[in-house]
Amino acid sequence: MKPNQYVDCQSNTTLYWWDGYRKEILSYSGGQSVTPMNKLKTIDNYINSHDEFTYPSIAYDVKYNEVLFSVVESYTLAYSEVVQ
Repeated sequence: MKPNQYVDCQSNTTLYWWDGYRKEILSYSGGQSVTPMNKLKTIDNYINSHDEFTYPSIAYDVKYNEVLFSVVESYTLAYSEVVQ
């Protein structure tokens, strides 16, 4: 595995990760299949329009049940597990 190829984070119910080769944010919730968050939440164009993916990070905010994706330099995307 190359540095920054995969960055992952886990909430109470779901595992989230960044695939740097395919430029995808993915999720896995138990028995369900792997879900590409880019296509599901229509952020594919946003991510593909950027070329810089230096030091991506993903964090889970327990207080607000949000996953924070910082995969594009200077920008953070928030995903609420409550609202979806």
